[in-house]
Amino acid sequence: MTATYAATIRQPPCMDDDEMAAWMAANAVLYGYSHADSPCRDCLAVFRREMLAKGRCDGELQPESPGGRPLISPPLPDWRPFRGNPRYATEADRQAARRESSRRSHAYLAASRRIASCLA
Repeated sequence: MTATYAATIRQPPCMDDDEMAAWMAANAVLYGYSHADSPCRDCLAVFRREMLAKGRCDGELQPESPGGRPLISPPLPDWRPFRGNPRYATEADRQAARRESSRRSHAYLAASRRIASCLA
């Protein structure tokens, strides 16, 4: 998490430092509409009412865009979606594994046909 990203998020009065750090760590792995620009966006209505009653919520929600949709921070600049298969190091390894799997299934089918012909 970059320092500029952490500096743009306001800590609400209902969270202590440890809760804020945990929220930021969890929020950092999210992207798109799951990624929140403020802990207030993740706040449940029941919790908000409870914190308002205790005086630990300032009631200040984050601004919304003119269209009424919440402003959502883009993902961190170093984030990239995983675009590969984690089981194989290379495409050649994946193709070799597929060939071996196909060879085994054909051998199993041939053996089961031989057994079936002997039993018939």
